[in-house]
Amino acid sequence: LDKPVFPIVKGETLRPDFVFRSPNRTIFLEVMGSSDDEYEERKERVLPELQQMGEVIVLDALRAEQDRRLEDEINQALKKISAKLLKH
Repeated sequence: LDKPVFPIVKGETLRPDFVFRSPNRTIFLEVMGSSDDEYEERKERVLPELQQMGEVIVLDALRAEQDRRLEDEINQALKKISAKLLKH
């Protein structure tokens, strides 16, 4: 698990929220934490760039928190990531 401090430069400067790696796979976890138009526009540009470098899982933390399901959504995302990383 990495929490990038320095951006990845590929077309647009990317700073993924979290990066999970195994020898054969890279998974980015992007946490959506705002509904601001500028924030959403940036994520729309960044997600395709990340998808070219690995799999992307998006966690809509804002919606999950509003629905009082944030902990459950985080656990589900981490289980999905773990299963994918352990797959051969």
